[in-house]
Amino acid sequence: MKHNAPKKYFIQEHLQRRQIYHGGIGNKNIEEILLKEGFQPILFPYHFNFSIKAKISRIIFSFKCFWDTPSSSIVFFQWPLYAKAHMLLLRLFLTFRRSVKVVCFITDINGLKDGDKKVLKEEVHLFKKIGHFVVHNSSMEKWLLTFHPTATISAIEFFDFLPATQSDVQMKPLSPSIAFAGFLDKSKFIYDLYKIKNVDFHLYGELTHPIPLRYSNLNYYGVFKPADLFQNIKGSFGLVWDGDSIEDLSGVFGEYNKYISPNKLSLYITKGLPVIAHPHAASAQIISKYKIGFTVSSLFNIEEKISQLSENEYEAMKKNCLLLADKISNGRCLSEALYNLGIY
Repeated sequence: MKHNAPKKYFIQEHLQRRQIYHGGIGNKNIEEILLKEGFQPILFPYHFNFSIKAKISRIIFSFKCFWDTPSSSIVFFQWPLYAKAHMLLLRLFLTFRRSVKVVCFITDINGLKDGDKKVLKEEVHLFKKIGHFVVHNSSMEKWLLTFHPTATISAIEFFDFLPATQSDVQMKPLSPSIAFAGFLDKSKFIYDLYKIKNVDFHLYGELTHPIPLRYSNLNYYGVFKPADLFQNIKGSFGLVWDGDSIEDLSGVFGEYNKYISPNKLSLYITKGLPVIAHPHAASAQIISKYKIGFTVSSLFNIEEKISQLSENEYEAMKKNCLLLADKISNGRCLSEALYNLGIY
């Protein structure tokens, strides 16, 4: 007897965002891929309305959606969830509808990212109630298994980056020229990059406090939309680093780098920029696995590492990046992760 395939849904929270810059593109791309893969959006009414009437309407919608969702359905969501009505619906499924398979894509762990033990405790408590996860990489998977050993987990390795187009890829020459993109205000180490002589840094992202113009090796270009950033990013390498220091992954954000595969990693790869990371960063395992860059324990070591590379070695790294670029730019990272979870 042929069984009907389960209904597939996702809680939509990002596609309706009006402006997307830098890292936020990953969340939006996830929802675009889910639509392509046949998931139906759970789209709450009055998304940008915070009136009492709108809030009541969303609560009513939560309960209606809860009752109307067929048993054995799959409900996918990205963590963190920000809307209270979305959290209400999730808790209803987890508490009263165990026949519905809830799949969580952990895109961020706020308790780890912000060094907030209270928030982390709340997140861990929620994760323990969920059976299926998509995570960034093996480091995040190991972290999750320490308190949820029965979880079914698929590591995505790279966020999909749909704005990338191979026609815009330009093969850069080997040089000590480094791109760094992201929310720069949290990356305190950038203010010490001027100390690294003979290496040029190209910085992209939101920055409240400007870098002094006297630092000739630091170039700040501002904030770009994702597609524009992909087209305009400069450099021969891309840097995955965070925290307070250029000599180690220090501070809360440096520690967080040990668990995540940031969106900038996918940006660099699809642009054909070999990646530089700290050996303890989660990205280091991926860099080594696919031979798409190198690691340094201190950013002071970059110049020496680059000087030791031959043109052939650099070209091999770029080619390995572009071998992955087709998968990343066509949404296949998430598709494969879902397949490995048995969604299809």
